[in-house]
Amino acid sequence: WKYLNDYAGEFIVCSPIYNQGRVFIVDHFSIVCLDSKTGSTIWSTYLGYELYVSPTYSDEKLYVVTDQRSVHVLNATNGEQLSIFHTGSNSWSSPTIYEGRVYVGNNDWNVYCFADHQATISNISLELNSSQFSLGETILGFGQLNPRFPNQSIILSFQKPEGTIDKLISTTSKNGYFNFSYEPELIGDWIINTNWISEKSYYTSAKGDPIQISVGSANQLDSIDETMLSLILIIILVIVIGIIILFKKRRNKNSKPI
Repeated sequence: WKYLNDYAGEFIVCSPIYNQGRVFIVDHFSIVCLDSKTGSTIWSTYLGYELYVSPTYSDEKLYVVTDQRSVHVLNATNGEQLSIFHTGSNSWSSPTIYEGRVYVGNNDWNVYCFADHQATISNISLELNSSQFSLGETILGFGQLNPRFPNQSIILSFQKPEGTIDKLISTTSKNGYFNFSYEPELIGDWIINTNWISEKSYYTSAKGDPIQISVGSANQLDSIDETMLSLILIIILVIVIGIIILFKKRRNKNSKPI
């Protein structure tokens, strides 16, 4: 039998990989699994990157490096993509596997070593001193990165009412704590986002929940405070009147002659 792809656009390069009646080949932008007896396609996974080196097989997985700065791990049974890791440059060598670890040489002058487990999920917590501010008032923020790494750059993005964004970098201290101060210069609704970009493959990057704040003039906030105070007084007055009416009804009922 023979395998032919009329749409490949160029030669099919790289050595095939054989395992238990299946042959794995590189077909330009895809990894293809063939039946070794008939040559028929069992599955084909399109990665979208040019592939110039052979994949590596181990433990029912295929490890594939691409010309576009990435390493892919595929399920060898059905071609499902299990994970992806982005590198600093392209790679021209097949991965090497030894004692449960994957080693990949790269054109960014590094050799990468990957462990056989999923990356730990990271997260960022953030609290503010308030959710409403007057123009000229300073926003104070306090947060923590988990994992609790020191000297990490937390990227804070302040989305202004008209859509433009200011960015601020805060560095974590011991135990991953960070803080910041920021003075908004526009009235309206703002959104604050926090991000941390992980440089470790065993920790994911983290993105905090967006926090919305309102910035108004001092007169607006005073007006809001006065309105809230008026509502509270009205509610208290209604409760007092209700208690008085209820008390009078009970008193009149008790004072009726037998």
